Amino acid sequence: MQRLACVALVRRVSAASLVPAAAGQMSLRFSSQNYVNKVAKKKVEEGDDERWLEAELDENINTPEERYARSREIERLRKLVSEMDAKHAGHLQEAVRERKSQVDLLKKQVDDLQQKIELLSKRDKE
Repeated sequence: MQRLACVALVRRVSAASLVPAAAGQMSLRFSSQNYVNKVAKKKVEEGDDERWLEAELDENINTPEERYARSREIERLRKLVSEMDAKHAGHLQEAVRERKSQVDLLKKQVDDLQQKIELLSKRDKE
């Protein structure tokens, strides 16, 4: 009985000492309030840097979850752009075919008109 009580006591003590240490590390790791980019802050305060937004949105401030979410968003946007490119490629090819047929029709009309002009000019000479 005493041995079980001793084991339980050791478990409680070891778990009790790990919880505050882990909580302290986790809060420091995931909080962006403690991090200050001193160089960017100095540039913003002095007004030397026009890219103040870049200084405000420094990548070092982002938590791992935010970086993961951003990478997923970029992947989704790339997929959307590729889908739009594929969709518009079909429309573009169709438009090219239409323009080509219109150009061919106009060339034929120009050739017909040139033949008529030549025919009329020959008649006038006779």
